[in-house]
Amino acid sequence: VEVLLAFFPDEAQHLTREIRVVAFDQETHSLSEVPSQVYDIMKFTEEDDQAPDENGVPTRPVPLWFPTTTARVAFLADVPAKSSRVFLIYYNNEDAMATTYKTDLHVQGEAPGLHIENDLMSAVLHPNSGHLDQLTLKSQPEFPLYHRMETNGAVHWNPGIYLPPRPWTHTADWKPPAHVKNVPGPVITKTEVWDQLREIPEVDAAVRYEFYPGLPYFISSTSMRINETVHCIALR
Repeated sequence: VEVLLAFFPDEAQHLTREIRVVAFDQETHSLSEVPSQVYDIMKFTEEDDQAPDENGVPTRPVPLWFPTTTARVAFLADVPAKSSRVFLIYYNNEDAMATTYKTDLHVQGEAPGLHIENDLMSAVLHPNSGHLDQLTLKSQPEFPLYHRMETNGAVHWNPGIYLPPRPWTHTADWKPPAHVKNVPGPVITKTEVWDQLREIPEVDAAVRYEFYPGLPYFISSTSMRINETVHCIALR
């Protein structure tokens, strides 16, 4: 489960150290701590300007926004089928000690060419583009999925666009992309790469992978943004 939370800044001094997620048992009323991960902390410190306008007329009697700190919290949720469970998130505890959760999700290497694995599968990202280069199910390690032919060799090529006479270009052609972001952790590991497409500055694109512990799959999402009008034969 991934949630986006907002805090008052004076209650969010050390979120990565303080936050704890616990599962609540409705029958026994007991609490049990579950692995969690805090990331993408952002601070919005600007206060609402309630000054009157240029004619001295009051603009509004109460603020419309307050300084805020936001953070994403991911945690593992074990919930039986056709049931529900309550999870509580604790924070603002100055005495909280830093904790490290251990799961089967592990990351090695240097971005964008990471090696990410859990107990069920292993994924290798291409060192140039950060795209999926090889995938192996640990139940069948003798049959890895890979390509390594033609232009960039990766299994995953797109987004891509064809604007003749310019060559057909794909995000997997990046060497490397201008932007690389990696969020490693025990609950979720995210890798993101984004840039203009090679030789096509009118088009931006991005690729994101999300990996989890104990799951035999990952989530891939891509986007393409056309910033100027282009006339293309193919777009995917």
